[in-house]
Amino acid sequence: MMRLPVSNLAAIAGGGHAGCLAARFVFAPDQRTDQLSSSAVVIAFLGLLEALSIAKSIAHHTRQPLDYNRQCLAEGVANLVGGFFRCLPGSGSLSRSHP
Repeated sequence: MMRLPVSNLAAIAGGGHAGCLAARFVFAPDQRTDQLSSSAVVIAFLGLLEALSIAKSIAHHTRQPLDYNRQCLAEGVANLVGGFFRCLPGSGSLSRSHP
């Protein structure tokens, strides 16, 4: 296994500072935007449904109240901000979180 210092990994990844990714906003409207937007909305909706279902399951097992509005807002803000830093979208997983 090759071991590289953190500064070299940041240089390879394109970041300026080690451990810090720069925020980027890149939007180039073209013909693919219309084709991809409907698929992106469906994928985001399914991810939100999965996150809400696992949140409901965990809240039921722990007997804690669940605020769906707060859950949706937290999921949306986290994914929106993460998009500017090239993060993967967050969601719940029924197969890994269920006791």
